[in-house]
Amino acid sequence: CSLSSTAGPIVVADHGARVVMEHCAVHDGAQGGMLAAHGGTLVLSHVNCCRAAATGLEVRQGGNAFVQDCSFFKNGRQGIIVWHGARSFEARRTEVHSNEFETGVLIEENSKSAVFNSCKLYGNGYCGLAVQRNGNVCLANCEVHSNVEGILVQDSGTATITDSNVCCNRGTGIFVGYDHLGTARIVRNRVYKNGLKGILLGTGRNDKVMEKDNEEKDNG
Repeated sequence: CSLSSTAGPIVVADHGARVVMEHCAVHDGAQGGMLAAHGGTLVLSHVNCCRAAATGLEVRQGGNAFVQDCSFFKNGRQGIIVWHGARSFEARRTEVHSNEFETGVLIEENSKSAVFNSCKLYGNGYCGLAVQRNGNVCLANCEVHSNVEGILVQDSGTATITDSNVCCNRGTGIFVGYDHLGTARIVRNRVYKNGLKGILLGTGRNDKVMEKDNEEKDNG
């Protein structure tokens, strides 16, 4: 299927609805691409979501999304945002790229850890992934490359970043902000060829920030 819209999100799972999509293109939404909220659930497989005026996929207010083998690209804001009380989110083998004006993935104020496994986040305008404001994310076996910044963990955001390649970002590969108050676990990653720093811990190592067994090389 191929879906577009001149008003509102193109696909909405709301008020307990469950929407299952396979091998579809969701494109050129006048506002957002897809939305899961108020107990609604999106189950997406081999879906391309692109050129929405705002965010490609938004999960909020008790919404759920399970995504595999999908692509979110060239959207006006984020490729994916999980926020404002989102219940659950999981992505596998999914690409988020070429969202030129903001962050590839933004996580904040979600009620359960958002999970990315074997995903690729690249070519985004601000950073590949940002977690903040009580957001919670687990990133494993992923590739984060060729963004302005790689991964940003700031204020009260919580992140677990493991077994991933973070490389070739113009700024820092993994940056735990100077204002960080949450927890961060950064383990067994390869962080290389970033323009400024590989891993930068703005708060230093403390009882909330664990960084070990990472390989850093050829960073600026």
